[in-house]
Amino acid sequence: MWSTILTSVTSLFQSYLTNKQHKAELKQTIHQKQLDEIQQGNISASELDSLSIQS
Repeated sequence: MWSTILTSVTSLFQSYLTNKQHKAELKQTIHQKQLDEIQQGNISASELDSLSIQS
């Protein structure tokens, strides 16, 4: 019985960590895409202001 509970808790914790890592990777990808847009000049001044405020 205890091993079942421990396995469930471990599984939930692992899912939490995986989800957290996925969110971090997604955030990094979005940031990189925004940097690419800035470097290519495809972003307006108002969008740059918005990005500055968020940072």
